[in-house]
Amino acid sequence: MHDFHGALEDLNRAISADPRNLQARLTRATILQVEGEYPDALKNCFSLALFADNLVTTTCIASVNGLNGHAQASREALQDAFDHAGADESPQLRLWALTILAEIDARAGDGVAAERHFRQALALGLRDGYLLGAYADFLLDAGRPQEVLALLQNESRIDALLLRLALAEQMLGTRALPHHIFELSERFQMSRLRGDTSHQREEARFTLHLLKRVPEALWLAEANWSVQHEPWDARTLLEAALAAGDSIAARPVLEWLRTSQLEDNQIRRLAVRLREVPQ
Repeated sequence: MHDFHGALEDLNRAISADPRNLQARLTRATILQVEGEYPDALKNCFSLALFADNLVTTTCIASVNGLNGHAQASREALQDAFDHAGADESPQLRLWALTILAEIDARAGDGVAAERHFRQALALGLRDGYLLGAYADFLLDAGRPQEVLALLQNESRIDALLLRLALAEQMLGTRALPHHIFELSERFQMSRLRGDTSHQREEARFTLHLLKRVPEALWLAEANWSVQHEPWDARTLLEAALAAGDSIAARPVLEWLRTSQLEDNQIRRLAVRLREVPQ
């Protein structure tokens, strides 16, 4: 439900009761990363070194530092940890590490390395929704919508994946697009009726790119940004602000980019274009 404050309180109590609770520390690091609280997220990652193996700790650290001005060093450290990991590492841990590597590669514009790491992760045979969404975004940015259809044709029950499927269908002009737009509209409406705002990023992308309702999309992107600060949160708000010709709305993201030193080629290009928009 994106009640991050409540979740952190629960996790703090769990860790106080059991300081060696690996999952609680990882989840706390993830929430802090989503909120853009990188120093605190890193503290949680570093604490894992006391009782977790090297690949867990390094993946956690790289996930944070890869967003915080240390992309190349994070990629090298994580690749080295992955290459030297024992054969008994779980497929889930390998998938997490490979997904982080692929995302760092993609943000840096290294499509060849990103493709390799995404495919390695997919080859593990774990149908992970986050991985599928990240790879679909990579393919959409690369102008490869037909591959998105093949990737997600049986994954439409998940809202975020149906969105990416519809974006690919829009690029191809398929007959299924109107049906999927209607279905997404219904799903987002039902979420709002339940008081569930956990999909505002996806709804903002949907409203901007598929419904073409720019003011509404900008409002949704701003509401989402008030809760979480991940690269796609920033990108969605910048895209909506650019479509609206509203550079003022983009200021919080532009300031965050300056302080976080995020290395993301797509976002950097959007930021440059927004700085040219008259105020």
